[in-house]
Amino acid sequence: MARLSQRDERRADEVIAALGEHPSGGRGTIDEALPILRELLGVEVACAYRARSLGGGAYAAEFVQFSGLRQAEAEAGEKVDRLLRRASARGGIFDPVHPQRHQQNRAHLLPFHGLERASDAGDVGEVISPFLSRLFLAPGGPAETAQSVWDMENVLRAVGLRGRDQVRALLCDEGTLLAWLGGFPAERATERQRLLLRRVLQPLRARLIAERRAEGGELEHAATGAALEHIPAAAFVLDESSRVRHANAVGRHRLTVEGCALRQTLERAVKEQRAVPEFAVTKLAGAGLGATFLAISTARGERVRCGIERAKARWQLTAREAEVLSELAAGRGNRDIADRLGAAPRTVELHISSILQKAHADSRSQVIIDLWHLTGAS
Repeated sequence: MARLSQRDERRADEVIAALGEHPSGGRGTIDEALPILRELLGVEVACAYRARSLGGGAYAAEFVQFSGLRQAEAEAGEKVDRLLRRASARGGIFDPVHPQRHQQNRAHLLPFHGLERASDAGDVGEVISPFLSRLFLAPGGPAETAQSVWDMENVLRAVGLRGRDQVRALLCDEGTLLAWLGGFPAERATERQRLLLRRVLQPLRARLIAERRAEGGELEHAATGAALEHIPAAAFVLDESSRVRHANAVGRHRLTVEGCALRQTLERAVKEQRAVPEFAVTKLAGAGLGATFLAISTARGERVRCGIERAKARWQLTAREAEVLSELAAGRGNRDIADRLGAAPRTVELHISSILQKAHADSRSQVIIDLWHLTGAS
């Protein structure tokens, strides 16, 4: 089972921190993420777009952005918009506004390199048929999907990207697409590239969610809190006075334990508007909100490893359970953990259930809070 090297893990951590370094009055998440993602994945071109519904089954591009594209970005965006408008009449690989659940917030590798030789939708169908079952198709069936992919390839040909594999994810919030995000490698895409993309999805998704709430003129408490809970590290939303407006469970625990010291760190992060030791900080431009900041802890290393060892002894964990707990502390989901440890997803679920029982915890968040406590932060 493929997994990332320690070097790749460190690089992914650096990227997550870099995405938090948001200059005053700076750019949005997508503007910052695309060139960084392009470098991380080692792809020639990175892209992001979001579609909006026009009603009656019609769609249009809300935004289209590229990094590394040789042609004019505005022209390419117009071509993608026209593609979306044509695709509204038939099924495709995914629903442009409300993707199928199995495609949401997951990194996929689409091996489209064989399409460079295709001359029509029939040829496309032959190339993609071996992996159609993994695409979780939108309504319409294989023939309509092949036609949709053929339309897409013609757009990509116009911008110099035809016959390229895609490494992409559909970042969603409550079932709605936040952004198609991914890259087009010059050579065939690799499992390593897919794993690297998967590694940075949750921080990107959390930032896009927070940014969207801010753009709407409000930070709705329940929705923002739910988004923050997807981040396994301490996470905070702060105003320009450094007041904590929202925090996830781990963040609330740390505020209780560390109090003034933690608040001073967050205050310094807001003042400097950039990453400080342990926290990646993002400035969000919200209509009518003034400045709003998202701060996510990047703490790793010896304290976490110490906490794992203490948890292993206190909760009487097996060696395998300690490995699973370490992966949980790194923010990985069941599927990621299974891939990294070479285990079946069902086996990982059983290990997690056992950890919760032994730790007398009723949720993963509570386990992470207790683990942080065991690191000596208290």
